[in-house]
Order: sequence, then C-alpha cells, then structure tokens
Amino acid sequence: MPLYWLVYHHNNSISVVIEPGASLIHARMRAALHGLDEGEFTEGHEFDRKWKIAKQMVGRRLSQAEAKKLLAKFECSKLGADAICNKNIWIEGKSLWIEGAGGSSQ
Repeated sequence: MPLYWLVYHHNNSISVVIEPGASLIHARMRAALHGLDEGEFTEGHEFDRKWKIAKQMVGRRLSQAEAKKLLAKFECSKLGADAICNKNIWIEGKSLWIEGAGGSSQ
C-alpha cells in the first residue's frame, strides 16, 4: 500500500503524518481514525514507492525536525509538486532549511 505525507497546521506549527492508504483520502481517513489529524489539513502527497521509509516513522505525528531529517535523505528528489533539492524543503510554498546544511529557517 502506498505511503502518504500529510501536513497539518496546529497552534502555529506544522506537523507531518506518514500514513499508508490506497489513496490520499484513504490515508487521511486512517490518520483521523488514529487521532493523528490534529489541526487543519493543508496538503498531502504520495511518496515515491522506491523511497524507503522507516517503519517507526509511519502511523504517528512527526515533529518538524523529524520531517526535515527524513526528507534530507531524499535530497534532490521529488515529493508531489514540491521539489526537495539543495537541502531546502518546500512545504506550502515556504522554504525550510535543513539543520546542519549551513543556513537558517526562512
């Protein structure tokens, strides 16, 4: 079953949930049933099936730092329409700099 990257806004912060599902809607329903959909859903993307995601990252809410660390492994790849390259991660049109890459959050 494909994995989906689900982004939520809650209390001025972004949280990410990685959830399996047959479709984006199915992954969102699974996240809701598990109580992981806290906040406003803002976007979701299907992971490329060739990406290897650690099982402990699936089915729980990731912090922004955990999400950055995970995406750093996939430098210069694509996640839906959002390009991940040169250690920049694009979430909702905002560039988030990965720690240790030389730079700061924007």
